[in-house]
Amino acid sequence: MKVEPRTVILKDGRKCILRNATGADAEGMLKYLRTAGGETEFILRYPDEVDRDFTNELVTLEVVSKNEKALGLYKKMGFKKIGELPMALKLDSGGYYSEVLVCRKKGEKR
Repeated sequence: MKVEPRTVILKDGRKCILRNATGADAEGMLKYLRTAGGETEFILRYPDEVDRDFTNELVTLEVVSKNEKALGLYKKMGFKKIGELPMALKLDSGGYYSEVLVCRKKGEKR
């Protein structure tokens, strides 16, 4: 999906530029994923599990089943649910979340 770049003002007054990611963004995105993975249970990787293999022809995403906003967004972007793994994520609290697997082919239109 291509996005026309635009600038928005955040509630705290900072400027935020919305645009498509580029190859130059990869390291920053990996760093962010490592940081976010250590801060929330809704990221399916711990910081030391971030994968750098971006060569697959099939784009697959694993989503925490309780993360309904993400599931809705991915569906809107053409991803299809291909499976669910119950009790895939054990929380430090002792509870569990299911993991939903969604996919679509690279370059496939919505």
